[in-house]
Parts: sequence; C-alpha cells; structure tokens
Amino acid sequence: MTDGPHRIELPDEDEPAVRHPGLQMLVDAARAQPTPRVSLDAETLHAAWRAHRARRRARIATLAVAAAVLLGLAALTPRLLEPTPSPSESSGTVAETREPAPPTTQPSSDRAPETTVTPEDAPPRLAAGVEVTRLPGTDPAAAVEITGAHALRLPAGEWSVDSHVSETVEVGIPDGTLELHGGHVQVRVAADVAHAEVLRDEVIHVDLEGRRTPLHPGAPTDAATPSRARPTAEALAAEAEAHLAAGDRAQAIASLRRLVTTYPRSATARTGLIDLGRLLEASGRKDEARCAYAVFLERWPGHALSGDVSRASTALGEGPACKGLRPQR
Repeated sequence: MTDGPHRIELPDEDEPAVRHPGLQMLVDAARAQPTPRVSLDAETLHAAWRAHRARRRARIATLAVAAAVLLGLAALTPRLLEPTPSPSESSGTVAETREPAPPTTQPSSDRAPETTVTPEDAPPRLAAGVEVTRLPGTDPAAAVEITGAHALRLPAGEWSVDSHVSETVEVGIPDGTLELHGGHVQVRVAADVAHAEVLRDEVIHVDLEGRRTPLHPGAPTDAATPSRARPTAEALAAEAEAHLAAGDRAQAIASLRRLVTTYPRSATARTGLIDLGRLLEASGRKDEARCAYAVFLERWPGHALSGDVSRASTALGEGPACKGLRPQR
C-alpha cells in the first residue's frame, strides 16, 4: 500500500491467483499436461522462406505485366483517335477547308415548321414612286395584278395610275397596254375595252397589233382607238367582206384584225376570228393563223365550233408562243 491522496491496494504475495473451485480444477489439469515438443530446424525454416519469396515474386511479375499492358494502351489511344489523312493531305496538297454544317433543329410537334421565302419566291411589288388608286364606284374586291416593279394589269373598274419614276411603267388593259413616261392617267375598264384620260405628261397606248398612239392631257379618248372614230363591229365585218370580194386579201385581214381587237367579245368578232385564221393560213402566215385560233379557244372554249378550231390549229403544227394575235418570235 502507498501513501498519498490515491491509495492502491496491492495483493498479498501469499494470496492464491484463482479462488473459484471449478476454475482451479481447470488450471490444475492444464498444469498436469506434458509440454509439447516443437522441432523446427534451420532447413525447415529456409524452405518456408523460399516458398514465401516465390509467391511474392509471382505477384510482382503479374503486376508488372498488367502495368506494361496499361502503358501500351495509353500510348496507342491518341494514335487511334487521330483522323485518317485524306489523299490530298497525304500527297502534300492543301485541301479545301469546310466549315461544319450547323445542327439541324427539328420543329416541335405542336408547331408548324417555318417557311423561308427566297427573293425568287416573293410576290412582285411596284417600285416606289408608282401609285395605283381605286377610284369611287369600283368594286372593293377588285385587285390589281402586279407583274413587276414597273408593270401591272388593271381589272374592271376605275383606276388612277400615277408614275414619278424615270422608267417606263406598263399598264395592261384589255385592248393593249398604256405606257407611262412619268405620266398620270385615269382609266375606266369595262368588259374588254378601256377609256383613258391623261392628267399629266406623255402616255402611249400600244394596241394588240403593236401600233403606238400618243395620248395627250385634257383629251379623254377611247384607248383602243384614240385618234379616230370607231366603226361598229358589223361595219368592220362588212368592210372585210368587201375587200375580200375585191381580191384584196391583205386589207381584208387588216379589217378583221381591227374587228377582233376593238370588239373582242362580240358575236361578230367570234366569227371574225375564224375567218381571220383561215385567211392568214391561206396567205402562208401559219404562226399568225395559229394565234388567231388560240384567241378563239381562249375566249370561247365551250363553243360548238371549238373542236373544229382546235383541229385546224393542230394541223398547223408546233410554233412560237402567242401574245394575243402576235406570235412571239
């Protein structure tokens, strides 16, 4: 036992280590057993050490092989990922560099794909400085046909066309074309004729035969016959018959042309177109005859004589396209 604030009780040297009777019996029995004899000589220990060293060397060799394989794969991977050189690159020439194509975006199922309108697909528009105005009394549903920056066609109604551009503006009407050279004109279109009144500058009327007639400001005129009084359809038909009876086929053709352009939808003009086609064909002017037949079929496609006219046109063979009565050579 020691002195101090903490006293430690030491066991008595003569006190037994085991006090429980049962445990004491086990201790006594263990003490009675003979001590086992261990025989380990130097040769046995050396053999065990050699076996342990062989196992260790085998593990090291396996790890070394695995490391070599991994290092080889690491060195080979970049070469496998390199792009194969094209024939132009391998031969030393420089190939054309192409930008990668942008990714294609698929439209969602709930939205229609957007349509890109190219300049070729866009509808034509009049040039700035060309003004077309619908005058009172004209059907609001009537629409002007725009065929180019300086070209248009007027439907039935009353219209004002005012040009402030230097280019020629072509205004299509049933009986020809009005050419505006910086001019201003009011046009009344009814059925197949047009009445024009020039308000400013020069306007030229070009009829279906290509004849050009200047129209002047302040003088309302019929665009089809601006410079002379117009005879009736019957008078023109009689005039053609008189020329033909006199043996003047050329004048008869001229009178029939005037008939079918001045009164394009009349019954007299319907017969006149057939007569005109036959006279032109008899004169050897097959392309013009074909155009006369085409005008008839365009104006009266369901007429009882349309079959005969179509066969007469087919018999003439192929030819140039027609613009009215004029072949486009």
